[in-house]
Amino acid sequence: MDQEQTTPDDLAQTLTDAVAAARDRAREDPFGNPVLLVALAISRQLDRGGLDLDQVSSLVRLLRDRAFAGRAAWLGMRIGTASRMTPLALSPGGWPGPIR
Repeated sequence: MDQEQTTPDDLAQTLTDAVAAARDRAREDPFGNPVLLVALAISRQLDRGGLDLDQVSSLVRLLRDRAFAGRAAWLGMRIGTASRMTPLALSPGGWPGPIR
C-alpha cells in the first residue's frame, strides 16, 4: 500500500475488507477473534511501512465521524429533529423541560 496515495476512505475500505475476511476465517476457527486479527493486520502494515501513525489517526477520525453521524441520524429518527427543540441558552428560565 503506497503511503502517499492512500486516503482515509481507502484505508476504511481496506479495514472493512479485512474485517469481512477475519469474520470469514472466524467462522472456520471458533477460537479466532476477528478484532485481534484486524489489529494484527494493522500492526503488520505499520511494521512494514505500509501505514504510518498519521494515516491510522486519519482513519480513526474518519470512522469516529461516520459513527457519530450515523448515531445522530438514528437518534434524530427516534426522538425527532433538532428543529423541535429550543436551545438551553435561548429558552427563558433555563432548561425547557421535557419535549412532548
